[in-house]
Amino acid sequence: MTAAPACVRLPCSGHLYHAPRPLVAGLGFVVGIFVLLFRGARQELWADATHLLVVSNNGYQESYRRVAFHDVQALVVQRTAQLPQAALVLGIGIVLHAAVALSFPLAVYSYVGAAAGLLVLVHHLLRGPVASVQLVTGVQTLDLPALARVRRHHRALEELRRRILAAQGALDPAQLAATPPPAAPPPS
Repeated sequence: MTAAPACVRLPCSGHLYHAPRPLVAGLGFVVGIFVLLFRGARQELWADATHLLVVSNNGYQESYRRVAFHDVQALVVQRTAQLPQAALVLGIGIVLHAAVALSFPLAVYSYVGAAAGLLVLVHHLLRGPVASVQLVTGVQTLDLPALARVRRHHRALEELRRRILAAQGALDPAQLAATPPPAAPPPS
């Protein structure tokens, strides 16, 4: 009989950006490889029976944050407008490179820039919409960019939900109905 793995990697990863994503996409056309300086840390999520481990790696250092499942108060998921914004910025870059390529037929770099931008745009659109995911505990709110893509985060969120329910237990509707509503704020 084999034992279950102590810690499993959740099926997601992403980047914690230091600059807004559309700006990073736009800078890719201007400064090329140096845009990676704004990309930020790559984040992975690992889970065991009682804790979530958030691993952030920026290429030079790795940091770890551990959150107990019994401390989780909420997982907040909000759709963002980053997909259309990034598509607009990439589209403008593609149009500019194509305009230069058509004006100066020997400007090979413009053809390459337009083709590269088009590939990035198609890749970005195929990955789907973007969401902001935060894990809320009693003492912190932790951004989880590893769960940013809506298509990818469904499996990981279901796994997190299952583990949180195992640690905290299910909420009994009768107990919820018996809880008095919060007091009204004092008049000002």
